Amino acid sequence: MSRGSRLPRTATKERIPPATGDVFLVVTEGEVTEPEYLEALRGRLGIDEKRFTVCQAEGTDAVTIVREAKDKKNLRIREARKGGPSTVPYDQVWVVFDTERHDINNKLLPAIDQARALGIQVALSNPSIEYWFLLHFVYTTRPFVCCTAVIRYLKDNGWSGYSKRRGANDYSKILDSTLHAADSASRCRDYHKKPVEKSDPSTSVDKLARAMNESVKKSHRLPSA
Repeated sequence: MSRGSRLPRTATKERIPPATGDVFLVVTEGEVTEPEYLEALRGRLGIDEKRFTVCQAEGTDAVTIVREAKDKKNLRIREARKGGPSTVPYDQVWVVFDTERHDINNKLLPAIDQARALGIQVALSNPSIEYWFLLHFVYTTRPFVCCTAVIRYLKDNGWSGYSKRRGANDYSKILDSTLHAADSASRCRDYHKKPVEKSDPSTSVDKLARAMNESVKKSHRLPSA
């Protein structure tokens, strides 16, 4: 090989971003499904409980959920300013809720606007979070009139034993398909070309799942789609 000549360039590996190590607050509408799922995902990723707080809001309407997230966010900031030994502000604050019927839910759009103005991120599902679960098994853009319709389709297409009852679901069966589902969720939003709240079906829970995945080191991350 002559001097100055170069070896053939090998394919470069995809650069994996470093772990963000972000501290999360997630306020949910649901008392059972969302907290249980998010706790399962947190455990799968090995996120320390000290940097991931998930709680149900006092009320179930979207405005109340956003207000509670704002109050908890501000309380944490005040506590951090007092110099507590392990208290730091939340890096990411999320609210998780469903549209159900956005056309008759007059608090949904104001709540979304308020959240964005406050720097609170929204993980929204239309009509319900079960559509996010469904995307772990199949991709579809067929409309669903309600949560019950999504659950029926979910049971027929991959998760026959799914239930809304506390402790009834083994979420570990879907966690390794998270990034596949996330790609499908993004594809669905591209298909509709409208916000999630105006697109049946649609979801942005994938954005929260990706943020959680990116907060941990490479060895703990979910398998690629």
